[in-house]
Amino acid sequence: LRHAKLTDASAQALATCEGLRGLRVLHLHGNAIGPEGARALAASKVLENLEILDLRGNRIRIEGARALASSPIVRGLEFLHLDPEDINNVDGLEALAASKQLPRDLVRLWRARRACVDR
Repeated sequence: LRHAKLTDASAQALATCEGLRGLRVLHLHGNAIGPEGARALAASKVLENLEILDLRGNRIRIEGARALASSPIVRGLEFLHLDPEDINNVDGLEALAASKQLPRDLVRLWRARRACVDR
């Protein structure tokens, strides 16, 4: 679903779509999803099996990053891809560092245009 012109309303629809239960990979790169859409994804009961979540190129901002960091859907993630402006400041990084939901064995957190942090 990269560059599919998805919006907050689209993210809300995905977050409640029973047909996505068990989905492991969700690439939403390059859409128009904002904090509301990120909060909807974070509150989803059907996306709890995700292993890869790519939200680069959206506008989830710090509010969306915080919602994801505190969400059960990130528990099983191996890769989390976010834009630099969503987390490259003290608030965004602190929200992720303080997350009790992000797995300790998270393999990769994309945090900049050409850089990533490996654990």
